[in-house]
Amino acid sequence: MIRDYIPHFNEIDDQLRTIGTTGYVLAVNIRYLRPEVIEVTYPATWWEEYRKRMYVSVDPIAKWCVSSEGTKRWTDIGRDATFSLNNIVMKRAKKHGLNFGMSLACKDPEFTDGWSFLSVARPDREVTDAEGEELWTTFVKCTKIIKETVLLKKSELLSLELAAQGFTQKEIAREMGKSPAYVKLQLASATRTLRGTSTTHAIAIAQQRGMIDIPGGMRW
Repeated sequence: MIRDYIPHFNEIDDQLRTIGTTGYVLAVNIRYLRPEVIEVTYPATWWEEYRKRMYVSVDPIAKWCVSSEGTKRWTDIGRDATFSLNNIVMKRAKKHGLNFGMSLACKDPEFTDGWSFLSVARPDREVTDAEGEELWTTFVKCTKIIKETVLLKKSELLSLELAAQGFTQKEIAREMGKSPAYVKLQLASATRTLRGTSTTHAIAIAQQRGMIDIPGGMRW
C-alpha cells in the first residue's frame, strides 16, 4: 500500500478523509489496468462489489482517470456517461455513499507510460474548488515521493520485462541497442529500487505489483 512508502502518511490520510468523507482511492502508475501501488479507503462493501463485478472496465470515472490529466468533478464526468453500463456503475456507487466526488490524474513519461490518479467521494455535496486545489497539492506530493522511491524508469522496466521473458543480458542489450554493461546496471538499479535480492526476486516483485503484464486479469 502507498502508506508503506510515504512518511507520516497518517496526516495525509486524515486530510483526504476530511474532504472525501466516504473514502478515496490513490493509485500510482497504472499499467495494463493495474496500479503499481494503491491505497483504498472506500467502503469495503463497495470495493468488494466493484472488484467482483469488474466495474473498472465500464466505469466512466476510471476511464477518465487513465486517459486524462487535471482535475474534474464526477458530475461533469457523469454527463458524458451515456452508455447504460456506465450509468449503472455510478448509480450503484451512490448506494454506498459515493454521491459526489472529484478525480485528479497525471502522467509522467520520465518513468513509465502509466497514469496516476486520486479520487475522493462524499455523500452530501460537491468538492469545492479550494478543496480541489488542496487535493492537487497532496496528490502531486504523494506521486513525487512514490516515483522517487518506488517506481522504475523506462529503461529499467524494459530490461526487467525482457529478463522476465527469458532474455539474457546480451539479448536484452541487442533488443535495446545498448551494451550488456548498460543492461546489467539497469537490472541492478531496478533490483535495488524494488528491494529485491536478485533479478529473479525483482521480477517476482514487479509482477506482484502489476508492473509487468501477467495474463489473467486485473489487480483492482
